[in-house]
This record gives sequence, C-alpha cells and structure tokens, in this order.
Amino acid sequence: MAGKTIKIIFAVSLITYLFLLFIKPKLPGSSKIRQEIIINFPLQEVVDQTQINTSYGDFTYTLTPLYSYDIYGLVVSEYKSRNWLDITHKRDPANTRDLCLVWGQNVKSDVYQKVKYSHGEFTCYYYYNQALDPPFNGRELSNNHLIPQNSDIEKKIAGVNIGDQVRIKGFLVNYKITDKDGRESASRNTSTSREDTRNGACEIIYVSDIEILKSGNTFYYLLKNILPFIIILTAIYFTVKFLFF
Repeated sequence: MAGKTIKIIFAVSLITYLFLLFIKPKLPGSSKIRQEIIINFPLQEVVDQTQINTSYGDFTYTLTPLYSYDIYGLVVSEYKSRNWLDITHKRDPANTRDLCLVWGQNVKSDVYQKVKYSHGEFTCYYYYNQALDPPFNGRELSNNHLIPQNSDIEKKIAGVNIGDQVRIKGFLVNYKITDKDGRESASRNTSTSREDTRNGACEIIYVSDIEILKSGNTFYYLLKNILPFIIILTAIYFTVKFLFF
C-alpha cells in the first residue's frame, strides 16, 4: 500500500513540476499593486565617487559609479545567468540576475496585464498583438542587470520572483572585468536614461539594497522549489527498493 501511495506522489509531483516549467506565473492585478510602484519613478542623482574594485570568483571588477539609483517596480520577467546554456556570463559571473520592471501608468491602468514578456541573456522583450487603450509606455519598463554588493545582497536578489513588487537601490555603473591573469575579459556600460531603447538601453545596477515590498506568486514558487526534492526522494525510494528488496 505504501509503495502504491509513493508511486502516486512521484507521478503527481513530476507532472506538476513539468507543468510549472512551461507555465509562467500570473502577474497580480492592478488592485494589488502598491502605491509606491505607481507614484515613484526611477530616481538617479550624480555622484562623485571613485572607482570600486571588487572580486567575484576568479575575476576582478572595476566599477565606475555614475549615479546613485533608486527604482520601484513590478517584476514582469527575469533571467538567471547561472545556467549551462549561458556561455557569455561565464566571463561575467557577478551579473547574477536580470529583472525586468514596469511601473507608473503601465500598472495603474492595468495595461501591463495585456502585454507578453520574455527574456534573453541580456534583453527583456515585450510584445502585444492589438492596439492597447490606454497604450503601453515602453519608457515605464526597464531591464536591470544586477551586480550584488555582497553575498547577503546576492541572496536577496536570488529570492525575487516574477510578480513581486520591489525596490532596488544602488549605483548605475560602467564596469570592466579582468581575469586572474590580468587580461580584460569584458566591459559594459549602463544606460542612464529611460528614454532609450534596444541595444544599450539596460541599466546596470551595483545593488546596495533590494527589498520585496509585496510577493506575488508565493504558492507557485513554493511548489516549484519543493517538488524537485519530492521527486528525488521518491526516486531514491524506488531505486533502493529495486536494488535491495
């Protein structure tokens, strides 16, 4: 009887997990959006700060702060650079995460719900198949390349998911990367305007603080994180039973 129950648990867990891999979580409705996301636009101020040198793994980053930066937004898409398909970020490991945010009239009017979002290695894409009224404002959306200031900030960044409402503080930076042999392996420049588009329009933020103001899909991500452990444990049970009993 126990074996049959575990088989059912294994099958249901596996099917549910595969389903979650292909179904994106829903965004919260406009009635659930906090006022901070609607009324606060990205704030940047010129700073007079020297370069920051920091190490990440085998690489040294030379960061040039241009502006202090403070942004509120709803996470509509995200990208994790630590995946086996991403070769480029092997030479840029500190850019652990990209978060695509919307704010302002886009969320107040609920038009963001009528738009589809996706992510590449460096770009957030949005698209829609019909005229929108009110229109979607691309200047109230940004893709943000995040470089954590320390390991605690990195953990906080890792805990942000689609549907979360967040506040991110730090610096807009340009940076260069050198490897352990002192050779330059990459360099990137941040956008400093919300008016630009396409290549080079992403903000690079050296993150000093990130806060989840309101979580959006807690149950979805709880399931997605727990199910792999259930699948592994039940698979181990069947393997042990097959080999030793």
